[in-house]
Formats: sequence, structure tokens, C-alpha cells
Amino acid sequence: MNQFRFLGGSIGLAIVGSVMYSWSKSQFLQILTPEQVEALLQTTTVISSFTPQIQESVRQILAQGYNLQMRILIGLAAAQFPATALMWQKKPIRLS
Repeated sequence: MNQFRFLGGSIGLAIVGSVMYSWSKSQFLQILTPEQVEALLQTTTVISSFTPQIQESVRQILAQGYNLQMRILIGLAAAQFPATALMWQKKPIRLS
């Protein structure tokens, strides 16, 4: 059972990471050049090389992406309740 919990957690993190990457990249491409986006996705230290207006926009996109991640994780956590209810048994199985 623990193996399935860890596997589910890993899959959830992979989903959230993938969504964050693709969503934020599409948002960054609206305000930055493709080269700047690639540099930003490698390390966030390049933010300091942008103009103050672009820096603020990048920070807002990152904050919105974080909020998106939290909404997805809340949805995954809510989906665990019915799954747990389906596994519940009146008399638990005892291993001897």
C-alpha cells in the first residue's frame, strides 16, 4: 500500500511540474524572447538582467504558476477521499 502512495505522489508531482513548465513557458513567450525564456527556465538569476517592468511581470507569472500548482494539488488531494473510501473495510485483513 505504501508503494502505491509513493507512486501516486510521484505521478502527482510529475503532473504539476509538467503543467507549471508548459504554462509558464507560454506566458513568458508573450513578454520575452525565446532565448531569454530558455535562460530563465535554466536559472531564475537572469531576472535581475531584465528591466524592472519585465521583472515584475516575470514574478507575477511565477506567482500565478505557483497558484495553479496549488489548485491542481488540491484537486488531487480531494480525489484521494473517494479512493480511500473505496478501500475501507469493516474487518481489516490481518496478516499472520
